[in-house]
Amino acid sequence: MQVTVRQLGSVTIVDLEGRLVYGEQCDFLRQRVKEELANGNKQLIINLEGVPTVDSGGIGTLVAVYTSARSLGGSVKLAGANSKVHHSLDLTHITSVVQHYKDVNAGIAAFEDSSPATA
Repeated sequence: MQVTVRQLGSVTIVDLEGRLVYGEQCDFLRQRVKEELANGNKQLIINLEGVPTVDSGGIGTLVAVYTSARSLGGSVKLAGANSKVHHSLDLTHITSVVQHYKDVNAGIAAFEDSSPATA
């Protein structure tokens, strides 16, 4: 699995490409997100558009990433899951905790809508 990171305004997009399964892939994702949080990037979207399948280890990693971000005052949203991946997310009830959006743009809009207004 490939993990690439890009910045759109104040939102950090973590693009995933490949299967999100137990093992090195999950470890690398977890480490990459921790680096972003350590660098002060607190609004993260995990872009699942390039993920064809996810297993229980991948689900666990998404929960761990969410928990890590929350403990450091950050927020994680998921975006772009195909129907198979979305079904797995629903089965495990992760979508009742971590917000999921149709695509990255919808996730960015959700962050913008939740930002406090500045005077």
